[in-house]
Amino acid sequence: MKLRFDKNSVRFRVKKSDLEKLREQNFAEEKIIFPCGEFVYRLAVKKHFKEISAEAKQSSIEVNLPHDIVHEWMKNDNVGIYHTIYFSDSSLDILVEKDFPCKENDSEDKADAFTELAEKNNNKSC
Repeated sequence: MKLRFDKNSVRFRVKKSDLEKLREQNFAEEKIIFPCGEFVYRLAVKKHFKEISAEAKQSSIEVNLPHDIVHEWMKNDNVGIYHTIYFSDSSLDILVEKDFPCKENDSEDKADAFTELAEKNNNKSC
């Protein structure tokens, strides 16, 4: 799973194995280890949630996804789930997308990326 930030947006790029974890365990997470600690980023599937939510703590972020939305998305060819959370005088864009293979990175495991979806979407790369 890849994580990207830009202004007030967070983008998760999920691989096929990440979707399997979401399907089987209702969460997928990764860790980045720093010399003084770690940072965890996590997607969680919540059965009784109606909307996407996000939570930031000192050393982690978690995005909660409604069960029905995620499981429908897993079955179709839609690239992503997109949602904006509005609060105070700001907003946070949340993007959860199926990961395409990188054309520039020959060492990447392309078997875990959505190659077939990339081809349907004019060969867009990661």
